[in-house]
Amino acid sequence: MLISKFCHFVETLGATALAFINAMMKGTFIRYSKNEEEKKVLEFLTNYDVGDVVNLFRDISKRKISYIADFMGYPPFFMQEENNKKLLNTSCNTIKELLTSIGQYYNGYRDIYNAYKHGYRTIPATLNAYEEAIVYVKDDGEPRALQIKSEDIKKLLELSGYCRSILQDIFENHRLAMRISYTQVKNFTIRIYMKKFQTIKKVSLSL
Repeated sequence: MLISKFCHFVETLGATALAFINAMMKGTFIRYSKNEEEKKVLEFLTNYDVGDVVNLFRDISKRKISYIADFMGYPPFFMQEENNKKLLNTSCNTIKELLTSIGQYYNGYRDIYNAYKHGYRTIPATLNAYEEAIVYVKDDGEPRALQIKSEDIKKLLELSGYCRSILQDIFENHRLAMRISYTQVKNFTIRIYMKKFQTIKKVSLSL
């Protein structure tokens, strides 16, 4: 169940990121109207293919910082003070690293997720009398067994939390950007991601 929830979180996060990327007015920081942007986001979420999400996480480590900033809904870097620009850049690199790790786990568990989602083709099992595992049947009908370690469970829980957090920030940042475009607000606060000694912290940044 945890693997299923994790993979579902990942696909939702990936689809949402792509929806906002596709809803942007290409080559400009001008936004569509609220109704038009809502329409574009919902159309993508309704019609996207899971392969789009797989490709997003496959290629995320090679993406430019601007790509991460776009789907996160960050304000244009060139309008920011130099220190804030560096902080936003660091946040994008941290998010890219997180999404790369999330994508690796997602790719490793995607077959089990599909087996569970399409026919409950999974069975809890024990290997070598004490090792926990999942036996599942792939789409081609071949059985497989995957050992589950306690550190994997901890990592899935941790990455699921980051999926939820990043997803929330995507929505809140784009909602904020839309409000700014309508009200011309000058000062606002967003949440960014900073890594220190292998620990990732979410901190507020006033811009």
